[in-house]
Amino acid sequence: MRKRKNMDIVQNIQKRFQTAMIGSLARVEDYFGFMWGHDEDEEKLTNKQMENSELWEELREEILDHSNYQMRCAINDLKNFFNEISNQNTYKETIKFKFNKEDEELQ
Repeated sequence: MRKRKNMDIVQNIQKRFQTAMIGSLARVEDYFGFMWGHDEDEEKLTNKQMENSELWEELREEILDHSNYQMRCAINDLKNFFNEISNQNTYKETIKFKFNKEDEELQ
């Protein structure tokens, strides 16, 4: 049960990372998209907007690649942390049985 809850937390954090990055990129597009003709027909773009559009696509890809890498690292850190905790919370008991010679004969 605990392991399942831990994985739910990991998935929720992963979604939050993704939402934060996509949301941030969308905000940049809302504020500065006019510079590369965001939401406009490609046929209506000026040469400068087309250049800026190429730059934006390169930057956007770099941002997503970097944030996805950082997200994977954070998720791995969380998984390792949860594994450590779950290993610390388990107990291992070793029970040794000693038999008398009389008991051995019965077996």
